[in-house]
Amino acid sequence: MKRMLMGGFLLIGGILLYVGTAIAAAVYASNMTFWETSDGRFRAALRETGGAWAHGLAIGLAVIGLAILVYESRFFIGIIRRYSDVVKERSAEFDRKYK
Repeated sequence: MKRMLMGGFLLIGGILLYVGTAIAAAVYASNMTFWETSDGRFRAALRETGGAWAHGLAIGLAVIGLAILVYESRFFIGIIRRYSDVVKERSAEFDRKYK
């Protein structure tokens, strides 16, 4: 469960960092009149504001968080199946005893 929580926080943190750098670059790009590279206005704005590394970090955090969630969900499904079998057994035992 701790790993699922960590994966969720990494995913949300990556998404928030990505959105933050994208908004900052978009605001800066709207005021740009000239950029030197052929990458485009948005990429140039990311580079000039220093957000290129943060953008890459955000993508990395989101991918790692998603990978952790997917990996841990396989084990979580097994736990759910095991406990659902226990609940079915107890339900059948209750029905036999009280019906």
